[in-house]
Order: sequence, then C-alpha cells, then structure tokens
Amino acid sequence: MYFDRQNPSIFLVVFVNIWNIVFCSLVWQIFTLSAIPFAIMPSTIEQCVCVLKPGGLLLFRDYGLYDMTMLRFLPDQRVGFREYMRSDDTLSYFFTLDTVRELFHAAGLIELELEYCCVRSVNRKKNWKKMQRVWVHGKFLKPPSWR
Repeated sequence: MYFDRQNPSIFLVVFVNIWNIVFCSLVWQIFTLSAIPFAIMPSTIEQCVCVLKPGGLLLFRDYGLYDMTMLRFLPDQRVGFREYMRSDDTLSYFFTLDTVRELFHAAGLIELELEYCCVRSVNRKKNWKKMQRVWVHGKFLKPPSWR
C-alpha cells in the first residue's frame, strides 16, 4: 500500500482492493481529512461513501476551528483558508460545523450528529500547562435507498 498526498483517494481504493472489501457498514474518518488539501476533500469523501453499504454510518472527528494546534501556527505556515503546513510538510485543516455539513451533504449523506467537542487537557510534564482542544465530531448515514 502507498499514500499519495496529491491523490489520497487512491490509498482507499488500493486498501479496499487488497482486502477484497466490496461494502462495509462503518467508515471512520478520524483526524485524516484535515491532512489532505481542501480541494480534494469532496472526492475523498465520495470514495468513502462508495464502499459504505446503504444504511451504513460514517463517523468523523477532526480538528475544529481555534483548536490550540491552529493557534500555535506561525503566519508563514498558513497555505490556505484555515489550512496550515506543519514542519514535516503535512497539512492541517481546521473545520467549522458548516464546512463539515456542506462536504458530507454534497456526498449524499444524512447528518445524524454534528457538534464541537471541546476538551481541556493538562500536560503534567510541562508545568501543568493547560491546553484547549477543539474537535468536530460527526455521525452521518448513507441513505437506505441509495441510488
């Protein structure tokens, strides 16, 4: 298997073909969509929907707007609207509820849950430094009567 940063949907197709999976009941997108360019997110979501059975669920969790990671980026690391380049050349995109809703509705999915998940964590190794985490959590359904 390989991962092509320019076309991440190929990774999914190769993975699916290796395991001979035709359809699955559940797809997880956990902190993965934010690592690809925004322009190809819709096609990536569509690839996930293609392997999902009608009536199946897509579970989503990723970085939300104003997560502490976003606030730590320097201005010169910004490469797009809410899109930043990490020092290891990977991308980070920070989602709003509206953006997630539009992406998944465009792929034909029904929104069951969509909310911000705000967590305050403490780094005990660094003088009890408090960190505000903001994630977007979503649960989407592929309609039972899928075309």
